[in-house]
Amino acid sequence: MTASNLLSRFPLALLGASLILLPAGARAVDADWSIKLKAGGLAEDARDLSGNPDSETRASFLDLQPQLFTQFSPDLSHFIRLQAFVPSQMVTQNENDEPVPVDNFAALREFWIEYGGITSYPGEVVRLGLQRLRTPDGIWWDRDIETARWIFDTTLFQFEMGAAKAFKTYRTDDVELPRSQRDRAYGFAGLSTQWLPRHFVGVRAAYASDQHELPPNGTQMELQGSTTDPSTGATINDWDEPEQRRYGWIGAFLDNRYYEWERGPGLAYRVELIGLTGSRDYVVTDPSTGVVTGTGGEDINALGGDAGARVRFPDAFPLTFGGAYAYGQGGRDDNGSHVFRQTGLQSNRSRFTGTRTYLNRFNEALQADLSNLRVVSAFISLPLANFDFSAVGHRFERDDPSSPVATDGIDARPDPASTSRDLGTGTDVVLTWYFKQVLRQGFAAEDDTRSNLRLRASRFRPGEAYDPSLADQIRVMLEGTLWF
Repeated sequence: MTASNLLSRFPLALLGASLILLPAGARAVDADWSIKLKAGGLAEDARDLSGNPDSETRASFLDLQPQLFTQFSPDLSHFIRLQAFVPSQMVTQNENDEPVPVDNFAALREFWIEYGGITSYPGEVVRLGLQRLRTPDGIWWDRDIETARWIFDTTLFQFEMGAAKAFKTYRTDDVELPRSQRDRAYGFAGLSTQWLPRHFVGVRAAYASDQHELPPNGTQMELQGSTTDPSTGATINDWDEPEQRRYGWIGAFLDNRYYEWERGPGLAYRVELIGLTGSRDYVVTDPSTGVVTGTGGEDINALGGDAGARVRFPDAFPLTFGGAYAYGQGGRDDNGSHVFRQTGLQSNRSRFTGTRTYLNRFNEALQADLSNLRVVSAFISLPLANFDFSAVGHRFERDDPSSPVATDGIDARPDPASTSRDLGTGTDVVLTWYFKQVLRQGFAAEDDTRSNLRLRASRFRPGEAYDPSLADQIRVMLEGTLWF
Protein backbone atom coordinates (compact mmCIF):
# COMPACT_ATOMS: atom_id res chain seq x y z
CA MET A 1 0.00 0.00 0.00
CA THR A 2 1.43 3.41 -1.00
CA ALA A 3 1.96 6.32 1.39
CA SER A 4 -0.81 8.24 -0.42
CA ASN A 5 -3.31 5.39 0.14
CA LEU A 6 -2.38 5.20 3.82
CA LEU A 7 -2.87 8.93 4.24
CA SER A 8 -6.24 8.84 2.50
CA ARG A 9 -7.51 6.49 5.22
CA PHE A 10 -6.68 8.90 8.03
CA PRO A 11 -10.22 10.34 8.50
CA LEU A 12 -11.67 6.81 8.66
CA ALA A 13 -9.01 5.81 11.19
CA LEU A 14 -9.94 8.83 13.33
CA LEU A 15 -13.63 7.91 13.29
CA GLY A 16 -12.81 4.32 14.20
CA ALA A 17 -10.58 5.37 17.08
CA SER A 18 -13.31 7.67 18.39
CA LEU A 19 -15.89 4.87 18.37
CA ILE A 20 -13.53 2.46 20.12
CA LEU A 21 -11.78 4.67 22.65
CA LEU A 22 -14.54 7.00 23.81
CA PRO A 23 -17.03 4.43 25.07
CA ALA A 24 -14.22 2.42 26.70
CA GLY A 25 -13.10 5.41 28.77
CA ALA A 26 -16.49 7.00 29.39
CA ARG A 27 -16.82 6.61 33.15
CA ALA A 28 -17.03 10.09 34.65
CA VAL A 29 -17.85 12.72 32.03
CA ASP A 30 -16.89 16.36 32.61
CA ALA A 31 -18.00 18.68 29.79
CA ASP A 32 -16.97 22.31 29.31
CA TRP A 33 -18.63 24.22 26.48
CA SER A 34 -18.26 27.79 25.28
CA ILE A 35 -19.29 30.02 22.39
CA LYS A 36 -17.10 32.65 20.80
CA LEU A 37 -19.18 35.32 19.06
CA LYS A 38 -17.38 37.90 16.97
CA ALA A 39 -18.99 40.76 15.05
CA GLY A 40 -17.24 43.52 13.19
CA GLY A 41 -16.57 45.55 10.11
CA LEU A 42 -13.79 45.51 7.52
CA ALA A 43 -12.60 48.29 5.23
CA GLU A 44 -9.91 47.30 2.73
CA ASP A 45 -8.49 49.08 -0.31
CA ALA A 46 -8.10 47.40 -3.70
CA ARG A 47 -5.77 44.43 -3.35
CA ASP A 48 -4.21 45.09 -6.76
CA LEU A 49 -3.25 48.61 -5.51
CA SER A 50 -5.06 50.13 -8.50
CA GLY A 51 -6.93 52.68 -6.38
CA ASN A 52 -10.18 51.68 -8.09
CA PRO A 53 -12.98 52.27 -5.55
CA ASP A 54 -15.11 49.57 -7.22
CA SER A 55 -12.62 46.91 -6.10
CA GLU A 56 -12.49 48.04 -2.48
CA THR A 57 -14.10 46.02 0.33
CA ARG A 58 -16.53 47.54 2.82
CA ALA A 59 -18.19 44.74 4.75
CA SER A 60 -19.59 43.73 8.10
CA PHE A 61 -19.47 40.17 9.37
CA LEU A 62 -20.63 37.77 12.06
CA ASP A 63 -18.39 34.90 13.17
CA LEU A 64 -19.82 32.27 15.54
CA GLN A 65 -17.62 29.48 16.96
CA PRO A 66 -19.14 27.02 19.45
CA GLN A 67 -16.80 24.50 21.05
CA LEU A 68 -17.07 21.59 23.45
CA PHE A 69 -14.34 19.94 25.52
CA THR A 70 -15.26 16.62 27.11
CA GLN A 71 -13.17 14.82 29.75
CA PHE A 72 -14.10 11.13 29.81
CA SER A 73 -11.39 10.14 32.29
CA PRO A 74 -8.15 11.65 33.63
CA ASP A 75 -6.40 10.32 30.53
CA LEU A 76 -9.05 10.57 27.80
CA SER A 77 -10.67 13.71 26.36
CA HIS A 78 -12.33 15.00 23.22
CA PHE A 79 -12.69 18.44 21.62
CA ILE A 80 -14.83 19.82 18.80
CA ARG A 81 -14.99 23.37 17.40
CA LEU A 82 -17.40 24.58 14.70
CA GLN A 83 -17.65 27.86 12.82
CA ALA A 84 -20.38 29.82 11.06
CA PHE A 85 -19.23 32.90 9.12
CA VAL A 86 -21.72 35.39 7.66
CA PRO A 87 -20.37 38.51 5.86
CA SER A 88 -22.50 41.24 4.30
CA GLN A 89 -20.61 40.79 1.01
CA MET A 90 -17.80 38.72 -0.45
CA VAL A 91 -14.57 39.15 1.55
CA THR A 92 -11.07 37.72 1.23
CA GLN A 93 -9.75 35.36 3.90
CA ASN A 94 -6.67 33.19 4.19
CA GLU A 95 -7.35 29.46 4.05
CA ASN A 96 -4.26 27.23 4.24
CA ASP A 97 -1.92 30.09 3.33
CA GLU A 98 -3.92 31.19 0.29
CA PRO A 99 -6.21 34.24 0.10
CA VAL A 100 -9.62 33.23 -1.22
CA PRO A 101 -12.90 35.18 -1.66
CA VAL A 102 -15.59 33.76 0.62
CA ASP A 103 -19.27 34.27 1.33
CA ASN A 104 -21.46 32.60 3.96
CA PHE A 105 -20.21 29.23 5.15
CA ALA A 106 -20.22 26.78 8.04
CA ALA A 107 -17.19 24.66 8.86
CA LEU A 108 -15.76 22.01 11.11
CA ARG A 109 -12.56 23.53 12.47
CA GLU A 110 -11.39 21.01 15.08
CA PHE A 111 -12.35 17.47 16.01
CA TRP A 112 -9.80 15.51 17.99
CA ILE A 113 -9.35 12.94 20.73
CA GLU A 114 -6.53 13.02 23.25
CA TYR A 115 -5.04 10.26 25.39
CA GLY A 116 -2.53 10.94 28.16
CA GLY A 117 -1.90 7.53 29.69
CA ILE A 118 1.01 6.22 27.64
CA THR A 119 3.65 7.39 30.14
CA SER A 120 3.58 8.73 33.71
CA TYR A 121 4.99 12.13 32.71
CA PRO A 122 2.69 15.08 33.48
CA GLY A 123 1.82 17.01 30.35
CA GLU A 124 2.23 14.02 28.01
CA VAL A 125 -0.60 13.32 25.53
CA VAL A 126 -1.26 11.77 22.16
CA ARG A 127 -3.67 13.88 20.10
CA LEU A 128 -5.33 12.50 16.97
CA GLY A 129 -7.62 14.31 14.56
CA LEU A 130 -8.39 17.68 13.03
CA GLN A 131 -6.59 20.12 15.34
CA ARG A 132 -4.84 23.45 15.58
CA LEU A 133 -1.18 22.90 14.79
CA ARG A 134 0.55 26.04 16.02
CA THR A 135 3.92 27.39 17.08
CA PRO A 136 3.98 30.56 19.22
CA ASP A 137 5.72 32.54 16.48
CA GLY A 138 3.31 31.42 13.72
CA ILE A 139 6.26 31.18 11.32
CA TRP A 140 6.26 27.36 11.16
CA TRP A 141 2.65 26.33 11.85
CA ASP A 142 -0.71 27.92 12.49
CA ARG A 143 -3.45 25.92 10.79
CA ASP A 144 -6.32 23.54 11.49
CA ILE A 145 -5.12 20.33 9.86
CA GLU A 146 -5.58 16.57 10.25
CA THR A 147 -2.71 15.56 12.52
CA ALA A 148 -1.43 12.77 14.72
CA ARG A 149 1.08 13.97 17.31
CA TRP A 150 2.73 13.00 20.57
CA ILE A 151 3.25 15.94 22.95
CA PHE A 152 5.34 16.40 26.11
CA ASP A 153 4.81 19.79 27.77
CA THR A 154 6.52 19.97 31.18
CA THR A 155 8.13 22.83 33.09
CA LEU A 156 11.68 22.04 32.04
CA PHE A 157 11.19 19.99 28.89
CA GLN A 158 9.02 20.28 25.77
CA PHE A 159 8.89 17.74 22.97
CA GLU A 160 6.53 16.83 20.17
CA MET A 161 6.54 14.73 17.05
CA GLY A 162 3.88 13.92 14.52
CA ALA A 163 2.55 13.78 10.99
CA ALA A 164 -0.05 15.94 9.23
CA LYS A 165 -1.92 16.16 5.96
CA ALA A 166 -4.82 18.35 4.82
CA PHE A 167 -7.58 16.25 3.22
CA LYS A 168 -10.28 18.89 2.80
CA THR A 169 -11.50 22.20 4.22
CA TYR A 170 -14.67 20.75 5.84
CA ARG A 171 -16.64 23.82 4.70
CA THR A 172 -20.12 24.10 3.24
CA ASP A 173 -19.05 26.46 0.44
CA ASP A 174 -17.01 25.56 -2.62
CA VAL A 175 -13.59 26.48 -1.21
CA GLU A 176 -11.17 23.64 -1.88
CA LEU A 177 -7.66 23.03 -0.67
CA PRO A 178 -5.15 25.16 -2.57
CA ARG A 179 -3.07 23.30 -5.12
CA SER A 180 0.03 23.74 -2.94
CA GLN A 181 -1.57 21.64 -0.17
CA ARG A 182 -3.24 18.88 -2.20
CA ASP A 183 -1.56 15.50 -1.65
CA ARG A 184 1.11 17.13 0.52
CA ALA A 185 2.19 15.24 3.66
CA TYR A 186 4.21 16.58 6.60
CA GLY A 187 6.36 15.03 9.30
CA PHE A 188 7.67 17.18 12.15
CA ALA A 189 9.41 17.13 15.53
CA GLY A 190 10.62 19.65 18.10
CA LEU A 191 12.61 19.65 21.33
CA SER A 192 13.42 22.41 23.81
CA THR A 193 14.72 22.68 27.37
CA GLN A 194 15.94 25.27 29.86
CA TRP A 195 19.68 25.92 29.86
CA LEU A 196 19.23 28.65 32.51
CA PRO A 197 16.10 29.40 34.58
CA ARG A 198 13.46 30.71 32.10
CA HIS A 199 15.98 30.65 29.24
CA PHE A 200 15.28 28.03 26.57
CA VAL A 201 17.27 26.42 23.79
CA GLY A 202 15.59 24.23 21.22
CA VAL A 203 15.57 22.64 17.79
CA ARG A 204 12.71 21.79 15.46
CA ALA A 205 12.49 20.10 12.11
CA ALA A 206 9.90 19.37 9.44
CA TYR A 207 9.69 17.49 6.15
CA ALA A 208 7.10 17.96 3.40
CA SER A 209 6.57 15.79 0.36
CA ASP A 210 4.07 15.99 -2.50
CA GLN A 211 2.38 12.66 -3.20
CA HIS A 212 1.14 13.31 -6.76
CA GLU A 213 2.57 12.80 -10.25
CA LEU A 214 3.32 15.61 -12.69
CA PRO A 215 1.02 15.85 -15.74
CA PRO A 216 2.44 14.37 -18.98
CA ASN A 217 3.45 16.28 -22.09
CA GLY A 218 0.52 17.68 -24.03
CA THR A 219 -1.60 18.47 -20.97
CA GLN A 220 -3.42 21.80 -21.14
CA MET A 221 -2.76 23.92 -18.03
CA GLU A 222 -5.21 26.44 -16.59
CA LEU A 223 -4.58 30.17 -17.03
CA GLN A 224 -4.11 31.83 -13.62
CA GLY A 225 -3.79 35.43 -14.85
CA SER A 226 -1.54 37.69 -16.88
CA THR A 227 0.74 40.71 -16.52
CA THR A 228 2.15 43.26 -18.96
CA ASP A 229 5.88 43.69 -19.56
CA PRO A 230 6.38 47.46 -19.00
CA SER A 231 9.39 47.56 -21.34
CA THR A 232 7.69 45.95 -24.36
CA GLY A 233 3.98 46.07 -23.60
CA ALA A 234 3.74 42.31 -24.25
CA THR A 235 1.33 40.16 -22.25
CA ILE A 236 2.94 37.58 -19.98
CA ASN A 237 0.61 34.68 -19.20
CA ASP A 238 0.70 32.99 -15.81
CA TRP A 239 -0.17 29.30 -16.22
CA ASP A 240 -0.89 26.77 -13.51
CA GLU A 241 2.40 24.86 -13.34
CA PRO A 242 2.26 21.92 -10.91
CA GLU A 243 5.38 20.97 -8.99
CA GLN A 244 6.52 18.01 -6.94
CA ARG A 245 8.39 19.18 -3.84
CA ARG A 246 10.52 17.46 -1.24
CA TYR A 247 11.48 20.05 1.37
CA GLY A 248 13.21 19.68 4.72
CA TRP A 249 13.53 22.42 7.36
CA ILE A 250 15.64 22.45 10.51
CA GLY A 251 15.79 25.34 12.96
CA ALA A 252 17.59 26.18 16.20
CA PHE A 253 16.42 28.87 18.60
CA LEU A 254 17.13 30.67 21.88
CA ASP A 255 14.55 32.64 23.86
CA ASN A 256 13.30 33.49 27.33
CA ARG A 257 9.57 32.98 26.72
CA TYR A 258 9.48 35.88 24.29
CA TYR A 259 5.87 35.25 23.27
CA GLU A 260 4.46 35.22 26.81
CA TRP A 261 2.58 38.46 27.28
CA GLU A 262 1.68 37.92 30.94
CA ARG A 263 4.39 38.52 33.54
CA GLY A 264 7.06 38.61 30.85
CA PRO A 265 10.69 39.43 31.65
CA GLY A 266 11.96 42.99 31.68
CA LEU A 267 14.26 42.12 28.77
CA ALA A 268 12.80 39.54 26.40
CA TYR A 269 14.62 38.06 23.40
CA ARG A 270 14.14 35.51 20.66
CA VAL A 271 16.46 34.38 17.87
CA GLU A 272 16.03 31.49 15.42
CA LEU A 273 18.00 30.34 12.39
CA ILE A 274 16.28 28.04 9.88
CA GLY A 275 17.84 26.03 7.08
CA LEU A 276 15.87 24.69 4.11
CA THR A 277 17.13 21.91 1.85
CA GLY A 278 15.41 19.77 -0.74
CA SER A 279 14.45 19.60 -4.37
CA ARG A 280 11.51 20.16 -6.66
CA ASP A 281 10.40 18.92 -10.07
CA TYR A 282 8.10 21.04 -12.20
CA VAL A 283 6.41 21.11 -15.59
CA VAL A 284 7.50 23.37 -18.44
CA THR A 285 4.67 24.95 -20.43
CA ASP A 286 4.42 26.78 -23.72
CA PRO A 287 4.14 30.46 -22.61
CA SER A 288 1.42 31.27 -25.17
CA THR A 289 -0.77 28.14 -25.02
CA GLY A 290 -0.11 26.66 -21.56
CA VAL A 291 0.48 23.17 -23.00
CA VAL A 292 3.01 21.04 -21.09
CA THR A 293 6.14 20.55 -23.18
CA GLY A 294 8.47 18.91 -20.65
CA THR A 295 9.69 18.83 -17.05
CA GLY A 296 12.55 20.37 -15.10
CA GLY A 297 14.06 20.16 -11.65
CA GLU A 298 16.31 21.97 -9.21
CA ASP A 299 17.92 21.59 -5.82
CA ILE A 300 17.00 24.04 -3.07
CA ASN A 301 19.27 25.24 -0.29
CA ALA A 302 18.32 28.40 1.57
CA LEU A 303 18.45 30.17 4.92
CA GLY A 304 15.84 32.04 6.91
CA GLY A 305 15.59 33.45 10.38
CA ASP A 306 13.86 35.77 12.80
CA ALA A 307 15.18 37.72 15.79
CA GLY A 308 13.52 40.08 18.23
CA ALA A 309 14.13 41.87 21.52
CA ARG A 310 12.01 44.13 23.70
CA VAL A 311 12.39 46.04 26.97
CA ARG A 312 9.52 46.47 29.40
CA PHE A 313 9.42 49.05 32.16
CA PRO A 314 8.30 48.03 35.69
CA ASP A 315 4.74 46.75 36.15
CA ALA A 316 3.56 50.09 37.53
CA PHE A 317 3.59 51.38 33.94
CA PRO A 318 4.75 48.55 31.65
CA LEU A 319 5.53 50.58 28.52
CA THR A 320 7.41 48.32 26.10
CA PHE A 321 9.87 49.09 23.31
CA GLY A 322 11.31 46.60 20.87
CA GLY A 323 12.73 45.75 17.50
CA ALA A 324 12.94 42.73 15.22
CA TYR A 325 14.66 41.53 12.08
CA ALA A 326 13.61 38.73 9.73
CA TYR A 327 15.41 37.25 6.76
CA GLY A 328 14.35 34.88 4.00
CA GLN A 329 17.00 34.21 1.36
CA GLY A 330 16.41 34.69 -2.35
CA GLY A 331 18.26 34.14 -5.61
CA ARG A 332 19.59 31.20 -7.59
CA ASP A 333 22.86 30.13 -9.19
CA ASP A 334 24.39 27.13 -10.94
CA ASN A 335 23.85 25.06 -7.78
CA GLY A 336 20.08 25.60 -7.83
CA SER A 337 17.59 27.81 -6.02
CA HIS A 338 18.33 29.71 -2.80
CA VAL A 339 14.80 31.05 -2.34
CA PHE A 340 13.66 30.34 1.21
CA ARG A 341 10.10 29.03 1.53
CA GLN A 342 7.99 28.54 4.63
CA THR A 343 6.09 25.35 5.40
CA GLY A 344 2.85 26.51 3.74
CA LEU A 345 0.91 26.16 7.01
CA GLN A 346 2.15 29.38 8.60
CA SER A 347 0.15 32.47 9.54
CA ASN A 348 3.07 34.67 10.70
CA ARG A 349 0.81 35.92 13.49
CA SER A 350 2.15 36.14 17.02
CA ARG A 351 2.34 38.19 20.22
CA PHE A 352 5.73 39.61 19.33
CA THR A 353 4.94 43.10 20.70
CA GLY A 354 4.45 41.77 24.24
CA THR A 355 0.65 42.12 24.45
CA ARG A 356 -2.02 39.41 24.32
CA THR A 357 -3.09 40.54 20.81
CA TYR A 358 -1.92 38.52 17.82
CA LEU A 359 -0.39 40.61 15.01
CA ASN A 360 0.94 39.71 11.60
CA ARG A 361 4.72 39.76 11.92
CA PHE A 362 4.99 41.21 8.38
CA ASN A 363 2.24 43.85 8.36
CA GLU A 364 -1.52 43.29 8.48
CA ALA A 365 -2.04 45.06 5.12
CA LEU A 366 0.82 43.37 3.21
CA GLN A 367 0.83 39.96 4.94
CA ALA A 368 4.15 38.96 3.37
CA ASP A 369 5.67 35.49 3.47
CA LEU A 370 9.26 35.08 4.69
CA SER A 371 10.60 34.37 1.19
CA ASN A 372 13.17 36.52 -0.61
CA LEU A 373 12.56 39.08 2.10
CA ARG A 374 14.39 41.30 4.58
CA VAL A 375 12.29 43.03 7.23
CA VAL A 376 13.36 45.52 9.90
CA SER A 377 10.62 46.25 12.47
CA ALA A 378 10.31 48.55 15.46
CA PHE A 379 7.40 48.75 17.89
CA ILE A 380 6.05 50.29 21.04
CA SER A 381 3.32 48.67 23.13
CA LEU A 382 1.43 49.06 26.38
CA PRO A 383 0.05 45.87 27.98
CA LEU A 384 -2.40 46.60 30.79
CA ALA A 385 -4.98 44.47 32.60
CA ASN A 386 -8.01 45.83 30.71
CA PHE A 387 -6.35 47.48 27.73
CA ASP A 388 -3.45 46.98 25.36
CA PHE A 389 -1.94 49.02 22.55
CA SER A 390 0.70 48.32 19.90
CA ALA A 391 2.20 50.47 17.15
CA VAL A 392 4.59 48.78 14.68
CA GLY A 393 6.67 50.08 11.79
CA HIS A 394 8.26 47.87 9.11
CA ARG A 395 10.79 48.33 6.33
CA PHE A 396 10.63 45.67 3.57
CA GLU A 397 13.32 44.77 1.03
CA ARG A 398 13.88 42.00 -1.48
CA ASP A 399 16.93 39.88 -0.81
CA ASP A 400 17.34 39.27 -4.55
CA PRO A 401 15.65 41.54 -7.16
CA SER A 402 15.35 38.68 -9.68
CA SER A 403 13.40 36.36 -7.34
CA PRO A 404 9.66 36.61 -6.60
CA VAL A 405 8.08 37.68 -3.34
CA ALA A 406 4.86 36.26 -1.89
CA THR A 407 2.14 38.32 -0.20
CA ASP A 408 -1.36 37.42 0.97
CA GLY A 409 -2.59 40.98 1.62
CA ILE A 410 -2.05 42.40 -1.88
CA ASP A 411 -2.17 40.93 -5.39
CA ALA A 412 0.34 43.33 -6.99
CA ARG A 413 3.80 42.08 -7.94
CA PRO A 414 7.03 44.07 -8.12
CA ASP A 415 7.73 45.65 -11.50
CA PRO A 416 9.56 43.01 -13.64
CA ALA A 417 11.86 45.74 -14.99
CA SER A 418 12.84 47.06 -11.56
CA THR A 419 16.15 46.14 -9.99
CA SER A 420 15.38 47.98 -6.75
CA ARG A 421 15.31 46.01 -3.50
CA ASP A 422 12.93 48.52 -1.88
CA LEU A 423 9.53 46.83 -1.41
CA GLY A 424 8.14 49.58 0.81
CA THR A 425 7.11 50.37 4.37
CA GLY A 426 4.28 49.22 6.60
CA THR A 427 2.56 50.54 9.72
CA ASP A 428 0.24 48.76 12.16
CA VAL A 429 -1.75 50.20 15.06
CA VAL A 430 -3.88 47.97 17.31
CA LEU A 431 -5.98 48.98 20.32
CA THR A 432 -7.90 46.47 22.44
CA TRP A 433 -10.24 46.93 25.39
CA TYR A 434 -10.99 43.84 27.51
CA PHE A 435 -14.28 44.19 29.31
CA LYS A 436 -15.23 40.75 30.64
CA GLN A 437 -13.07 38.03 32.14
CA VAL A 438 -14.04 34.53 31.03
CA LEU A 439 -12.06 31.67 32.51
CA ARG A 440 -10.92 29.12 29.95
CA GLN A 441 -9.20 25.78 30.26
CA GLY A 442 -6.07 24.63 28.44
CA PHE A 443 -7.94 23.57 25.30
CA ALA A 444 -8.77 27.21 24.47
CA ALA A 445 -5.42 28.69 25.47
CA GLU A 446 -4.66 29.74 21.87
CA ASP A 447 -7.75 31.97 21.66
CA ASP A 448 -8.58 35.29 23.27
CA THR A 449 -9.12 34.66 26.97
CA ARG A 450 -11.37 37.68 27.52
CA SER A 451 -14.22 39.36 25.71
CA ASN A 452 -12.95 42.47 23.98
CA LEU A 453 -13.37 45.29 21.51
CA ARG A 454 -10.45 45.59 19.07
CA LEU A 455 -9.45 48.09 16.38
CA ARG A 456 -6.79 47.16 13.82
CA ALA A 457 -5.47 49.73 11.35
CA SER A 458 -2.71 48.91 8.88
CA ARG A 459 -1.05 50.58 5.92
CA PHE A 460 1.45 49.39 3.31
CA ARG A 461 3.20 51.94 1.10
CA PRO A 462 4.82 50.38 -2.00
CA GLY A 463 8.51 51.13 -2.60
CA GLU A 464 10.63 51.61 -5.70
CA ALA A 465 10.37 47.91 -6.66
CA TYR A 466 6.71 48.50 -7.60
CA ASP A 467 5.17 50.57 -10.35
CA PRO A 468 5.13 54.21 -9.10
CA SER A 469 1.46 54.58 -10.08
CA LEU A 470 0.30 52.03 -7.48
CA ALA A 471 -1.65 53.28 -4.48
CA ASP A 472 -1.12 52.49 -0.81
CA GLN A 473 -2.95 49.56 0.71
CA ILE A 474 -4.98 50.42 3.83
CA ARG A 475 -6.83 47.84 5.90
CA VAL A 476 -8.99 48.67 8.93
CA MET A 477 -10.98 46.22 11.03
CA LEU A 478 -13.16 46.85 14.07
CA GLU A 479 -14.32 43.70 15.85
CA GLY A 480 -16.07 42.88 19.10
CA THR A 481 -15.70 39.44 20.68
CA LEU A 482 -17.91 37.91 23.35
CA TRP A 483 -17.27 34.62 25.15
CA PHE A 484 -20.24 32.72 26.60
